[in-house]
Amino acid sequence: MKKALCFLLFVLLAAATPLAAQGDPNSVPETARVALTPVIASDAENIPQEAKPLLLNRLRQLATSNGYSSTALFPQFILTANPVLSDKQVIGSAPMKIRVELETTLYIADQASRTVFATGNVTLKGVGNTETEAYVDAFKTFRIEQPAVKAFAQKGREEIVRFYNMRCDFMLTKAEALVKTNQATEALEMLLSVPEVSKDCYEKAMALAPAVFEASAAQRCREVLQAAKTVWANSPDRRGSERAAILLLSIPPTASCIGESDKLLSEIKTKMQEVERFERSQYADRIDLMRRYIAALRDVGVAYGNGQPDTVIQARGWLW
Repeated sequence: MKKALCFLLFVLLAAATPLAAQGDPNSVPETARVALTPVIASDAENIPQEAKPLLLNRLRQLATSNGYSSTALFPQFILTANPVLSDKQVIGSAPMKIRVELETTLYIADQASRTVFATGNVTLKGVGNTETEAYVDAFKTFRIEQPAVKAFAQKGREEIVRFYNMRCDFMLTKAEALVKTNQATEALEMLLSVPEVSKDCYEKAMALAPAVFEASAAQRCREVLQAAKTVWANSPDRRGSERAAILLLSIPPTASCIGESDKLLSEIKTKMQEVERFERSQYADRIDLMRRYIAALRDVGVAYGNGQPDTVIQARGWLW
């Protein structure tokens, strides 16, 4: 029964046709969002340490407000900024204030191939008792809704989608190679990062994802089990039980934690007190099932990614 259900889930996932995201970028589902990781370059020595969190937060707001996802566990596409001091003045007398003007270049790039997809420029001005305070004040004036900034974000999205469309087969081959070298979780994250707006590549990635997910589950049995426990603990209801069950049912029968997995699955079924209805609901709506299954796949990544270090990039020499 378990293997049959897994097979049916995989078939439904591969057969379901996703819808391309349209309209307001903030209203698109997570699967339609292009994964973009906001970062501050580790060699950006011109930015005061105390001001970096504010700039990073502005970059995150810029990404999410323009329909990007910032949840990639193995970041490939990055959003960063390079503020260059173009003017500095001491104003006033008692007390004196420092005024700075920063010519800030924004970048959306592929850090793996060191390819820049889009650049944009904004001028930021700030005043403070110290230069650091002036930088902080300047970053507060970073208006992410400016037309030029929005155009920059849209250009980056178009170039990333073009990247997927042109290099899809290479990416799928790389994912298969990662599975063969016991890096199935990395391969799964690569497949799940393909946005729905790249329709052909998305469908190919989703067709391959179930087999990679099963390999990932076998390799990281404990992470999958913990993800299911977390989902069930945070949402002990119909939705949580379905997502947890999909995760548990993905664990191969030969995996080391299969006994504990079956025990948790039995506990969930008993608590729901609707075993037959619960199992039948797995087959109800192929589109809804596909979306819930993808959400379950992402739960594996979340469980695996907890505690992972922040993305670190060296920008000097290829970005600026």
